[in-house]
Amino acid sequence: MTRLLVVGCGDVGRRVLARLPPAVEVWVLSRRERPDLDGLGVRLLRGDLDAPASLRRLAGAFDAVLHLAPPQGEGRQDRRTRALRAA
Repeated sequence: MTRLLVVGCGDVGRRVLARLPPAVEVWVLSRRERPDLDGLGVRLLRGDLDAPASLRRLAGAFDAVLHLAPPQGEGRQDRRTRALRAA
């Protein structure tokens, strides 16, 4: 079974979830509870792209990552993507 981590599960992420085969175990990274994902067969993993220490446990845990989260609102460099890649 393939383990997929979805980071940024808004409208686009939910559309992707609907098209994934059953052989994919989907985890969604979120900094808060997500009752809107109940019933979709996904597992919630608490973490915050703005708090890199909360991402440490991600290392090596997934076969693939779908990164759909937007960058932070200010600055020229995307610190969120850097934090995710570092994890």
